[in-house]
Amino acid sequence: MNARPNQVELVASVGVRGITGIAQIRFRIFRDGREIFNTIQGIESTGSEQNYIVTFQAIDRNVRSGSHVYTVTAENQTANTRADIVGPISFSGLAVKTRT
Repeated sequence: MNARPNQVELVASVGVRGITGIAQIRFRIFRDGREIFNTIQGIESTGSEQNYIVTFQAIDRNVRSGSHVYTVTAENQTANTRADIVGPISFSGLAVKTRT
């Protein structure tokens, strides 16, 4: 395992619309299939704010050199509620070599 003092700065923005109830959406970021970050955002619906752009960022530290696959997911954690991903969706990463 060739650990280097490298890091990847990750930023995601996801357009979400609340449909019913107050959904709790868990956003996760995976590197090479392994979860490295998660956060939860409450999404309200009818009678309140319905449209959101949820933006979050994470830093993946001590990343091995080479190519990696990053994935972002969204999952509703609250039963009997609904929120739809309506876009836009943006997910970017910037690899930064750090000094030791």
